[in-house]
Amino acid sequence: MSSANYRELTTQKEIAEAAALMNAWQNPIIPEKQWGLIQKEIGALRRGEARQVAPFRSFLEACDSLPKKNDPYISILDVGASSGYYSEVLKRDGFAWRYTALDYSPAFKEFAAKIYPDVPFEVGDALNLPYPDASFDVVLSGCCLLHMYDWPQAVKETARVADSYAIFHRTPLLKYEKTKFWWKTAYDVPCLEIWFNHDEFMNTIQSAGLKYLAKFPTFENDSFGGYGHYTVVCEKL
Repeated sequence: MSSANYRELTTQKEIAEAAALMNAWQNPIIPEKQWGLIQKEIGALRRGEARQVAPFRSFLEACDSLPKKNDPYISILDVGASSGYYSEVLKRDGFAWRYTALDYSPAFKEFAAKIYPDVPFEVGDALNLPYPDASFDVVLSGCCLLHMYDWPQAVKETARVADSYAIFHRTPLLKYEKTKFWWKTAYDVPCLEIWFNHDEFMNTIQSAGLKYLAKFPTFENDSFGGYGHYTVVCEKL
């Protein structure tokens, strides 16, 4: 973590100001910048080395823990899909699931149409998903909760739209400290980032009607209050 990119927020005024940056993720410069930064990982994916890339590995391990890998009738919604590249992660690892991408940014939908033209892609808000209850067998919340001040509402929406399972991918958890709020720059755009207290996060998913099943680390250490990124798997109650 570079101190130039992160500043901890300690007052409600600071947090509110950072929370107001939610629309930053609709900035049209982000899709191409992000795609450029993940080319090493995409290269590994296309060489058959997806499980050597930590985020891909933890996601695929989470998917392995669910039944029916080869069932083409299993549907998965990727909330916060960016360019929809997790459709390729699934496909290249042998998952036959029906994948739908959703992102907050129209710019990502436009960019995704060039990279993955056959992937269904919709624009929508994770705080108010544009689907009926239990619309997808699996709902993947893909590294977007950490940028939403009202993240418990996003957890509720994930649970509402899921029929069987919810996966919270690359979730920043703190073992020993309370939830922390940060101002940061991502792809040269200022935004809010939240690191969740482990117990608070687990209580929130339970309150949303989800049962915790397992978590798979992307990385973990004892620095910054036991900070790590995890892919958390839950079952719909």
